[in-house]
Amino acid sequence: MQTKMCTKCGEVKGFEKFHKNKAAKDGLTPRCKSCNTLYQQNEERRASNRRACLKYQKSTKGKARRKRFESRHPNRIKAQHAVQSAIRNRTIQKAFLFKCKYCPKQAQQYHHPRYEPENWLKIEPVCKECHYKCDKDKMKVA
Repeated sequence: MQTKMCTKCGEVKGFEKFHKNKAAKDGLTPRCKSCNTLYQQNEERRASNRRACLKYQKSTKGKARRKRFESRHPNRIKAQHAVQSAIRNRTIQKAFLFKCKYCPKQAQQYHHPRYEPENWLKIEPVCKECHYKCDKDKMKVA
């Protein structure tokens, strides 16, 4: 059995106790699974990450990136605004009141299958996992 030392707790553990990481030389994460779980659940780390994201969004580089995205995808931005406005006006209900279209979980977001103006409010309630799959894998949508 091959072993590796965790950079957090310092214990020597078997390779099966580490997550895979293709970017690393040995193909494994530096922290063991249990230390990584504690790290992911650390609220201070999450708060720090949120602060860093907000700081980037307010920077000139972050604003330029947002502007580029908006110029490349104007209908996407307008579709999102149309849904937000419809929710505010109570024309449609919030997504969490529905079940996900693709799995039995509770919906958390709305998915736009198409971004043409006539389809802005033709949306599907989906959970975060299925929404990610819809965008990345181009799930078949009705």
